[in-house]
Amino acid sequence: MKSHYRIFGAGEWGSAIAEHLYQNTNKVDVFVRNKSSFLKSFNLHQDINVLELNDDINQLTCSDNHINLIACSSSGFLSIVRNYKEYFSKSNFISWITKGIDHNSGLLFHQILDNEISPSITKCMISGPSFASDLIDNKEIQVSLASTNINESTQFINSIQSDYFKLVVTSDIIGVQISAIIKNICAILAGILSENYSKKAVIENLMKYGKDEIINISGHIENLDERYKVDSNIRSQTIDSPACHGDLALTCLNDTSRNRTFGSLLARNNSINDILFKLGTVEGYLCTKTLYMNKNFFKSGPIVNSAYRILYENSAPSNEMKFLLDG
Repeated sequence: MKSHYRIFGAGEWGSAIAEHLYQNTNKVDVFVRNKSSFLKSFNLHQDINVLELNDDINQLTCSDNHINLIACSSSGFLSIVRNYKEYFSKSNFISWITKGIDHNSGLLFHQILDNEISPSITKCMISGPSFASDLIDNKEIQVSLASTNINESTQFINSIQSDYFKLVVTSDIIGVQISAIIKNICAILAGILSENYSKKAVIENLMKYGKDEIINISGHIENLDERYKVDSNIRSQTIDSPACHGDLALTCLNDTSRNRTFGSLLARNNSINDILFKLGTVEGYLCTKTLYMNKNFFKSGPIVNSAYRILYENSAPSNEMKFLLDG
């Protein structure tokens, strides 16, 4: 039986996922805020249903064959869940490809689902080094899929994976989410280093610091809520996985990364306001402040603290990087 996907919110990556799911013989509905604007930007197969987000969604039925996938920006995640809470509450499974954190509340996405829907709902996230264009061109991609209940995620796994879109499955929902946040902050710092003519080995050392911070933050969060605790072997696998090592390498070593570009422009003495005007939203910039201002929950370390001093306290980037890597 085909799975019936309902995708909520979709930009470039969400649209590529929708097309991929259709090519994988699934039925696909995509719900967006503005249908006409969306169709001008993305050319999906004619059999993919594109619908506008509206209150009627709460009246839809939701059977075991339906798979709900949230693909909006991090800023829209909470409103999607809250606005369609009645609908999502009919399901025992929610997945998402959104990376980041809710900056207003400081909540991770699994916490939003626990608070708004139910702690018992199966939560599943896909994360890793990937470009929408590569997925559309059927280039081989390997990403992480983290689930709070892998057995309950079998239908999702089988219907989305393919010969070229490969999944590394884990139960580490915390580690995968934190990896997706810290990698963007590291990428900003890597951009700064790249402008100082740092060798690749220096940036790779920065990535090791980032991995340590992911381990420490994830462990602290798990101590606060042991329902999501994983053993050290699983966490080590996360650190070596596409969601952590793979995404760190892509964002810190690749000039196509918006966050790395942000750091590079900052190191050239461009003002933050000018950079943001040029690039638009930069998740690493926003995440730095959110993690720093919620220290009791995240217990952030040298990576976040150094980035915060550079981005929000006007500390000299070169001095901060020297202190971070040599101190």
